[in-house]
Amino acid sequence: MIHNKSRTGRTCSGLLHVRSNIRKEVYAGREMANTMAHNHLMACAMPI
Repeated sequence: MIHNKSRTGRTCSGLLHVRSNIRKEVYAGREMANTMAHNHLMACAMPI
């Protein structure tokens, strides 16, 4: 029983860790896309 509890705890923490990593990657991708779009808009607006 104790061994099973520790196993479930480890798997749960592992899943949460993976989820947090995915979230970080998604947020980083969004920030990169936003900055790239902003730079593109600024570059397009500069000559005008």
